[in-house]
Amino acid sequence: MIKPSKILYVTEVSEWGQRGLEAVEQAFGNSSVEAVYWSPGMPKPDLTGWQGDWIIAFKADLILPLSVLKRASKGAINFHPSPPIYRGLGGYWWALHNGDESFGVTVHHMDEEIDHGQIVETVCFPILLIHNRTVASAYRKQFETMWSVAQDPIKTRDK
Repeated sequence: MIKPSKILYVTEVSEWGQRGLEAVEQAFGNSSVEAVYWSPGMPKPDLTGWQGDWIIAFKADLILPLSVLKRASKGAINFHPSPPIYRGLGGYWWALHNGDESFGVTVHHMDEEIDHGQIVETVCFPILLIHNRTVASAYRKQFETMWSVAQDPIKTRDK
């Protein structure tokens, strides 16, 4: 079992955000998880007082300043819903638009740049596995993959 930790979990307001929280809670067991759900248009949360062990971002459009990232004593990990070639939003659209043969998700340490930092893991899958190769089906496949990846790498962080 992973030692108890204080975790800031940052995600969007969605079914996938909730599923990511379930993966974090399962992986970290009896740890304290503070969930922050944020989507564009909502007021930004005040995180100036947060201090803890881990920040886990899962499909998070909220950009955390370096001052917050530094208050995670063990690390800040982002589950980015695209391979490293597609930083930022809409990677699935660009992959389909560019005719890419594969797509995937990336787990990386967070730093002051968007979707940047040392890569922990990248999991790719052939775009041919995406039903009808539509934006909606690519979106769903990437989050199914990201959720399955979230079940594993977190477990190795703090034993």
